[in-house]
Amino acid sequence: TKNGKVLAKLEGESWRMQTQIEGEVYSGIDNYEMLHEAGFLLGSFHRVLNNCNITFRSNLILHQTKTIYQRLLDSECKYTCDATDVKESLVFLKKEMPKYFLPNTLPVRVIHGDPKISNIIFNNKKAVALIDLDTCNKQNILVELGDAFRSWCGGTEDDDMNYFDVEKFKYAWHGYFDGSVGMLSIQEKSLIIRSIGTITLELASRFLTDYFEDSYFGWDNIRYKTRKDHNLARCLGQLAQFKSYKTNKMHLEEMIMSKT
Repeated sequence: TKNGKVLAKLEGESWRMQTQIEGEVYSGIDNYEMLHEAGFLLGSFHRVLNNCNITFRSNLILHQTKTIYQRLLDSECKYTCDATDVKESLVFLKKEMPKYFLPNTLPVRVIHGDPKISNIIFNNKKAVALIDLDTCNKQNILVELGDAFRSWCGGTEDDDMNYFDVEKFKYAWHGYFDGSVGMLSIQEKSLIIRSIGTITLELASRFLTDYFEDSYFGWDNIRYKTRKDHNLARCLGQLAQFKSYKTNKMHLEEMIMSKT
């Protein structure tokens, strides 16, 4: 600014100039090399900020799996009529979700919070920057990895034929491994594949809760008649992806262990 300060005040808001990052973002990805790039960038982000002592202003702690699951159980009790319509999904979640809770002993590290592919800038297919940093915080890193691999390797979120793409995971994991350069502990590495299931089931639980409560800020009113319909489709899409992932779980574990 003219007075040498970083921020300029205008009508009660703070403005600042930032360096433009050349490139583009994608809502989806089908290029394996770009997945390697995305994994490498996220791994580098985690490694560089691993010993950062910053205190984040946001109090939002993402992926509180047990809390989200308990909210689903509470909603089931509250909306008993609706529960009969989704009994099969409820029974499945109540059977599987407790198996995928992550231990409380994991180290806390800096995470991005929302590592979807559209939050990565690519320049000539090379991942050059992570954006949308308002969800950065400190949490166990596995919730970040589970969310990234679930998101990057899945198909359409609300498609009941959704699946987990093993080949995409191979490229994304190899990229992350190269970027993080051995930062993960033995315990963290051993739980990476479980964390994919954790976050997939967590989201299914959340969407089914949104179905019960008829809530969620965004839904497609062109493809679905009601918000409840779309939330149920989201839930079923995550459950389909989880079942595909579970079928390939042993193969995924072998990929992790092959990188030492």
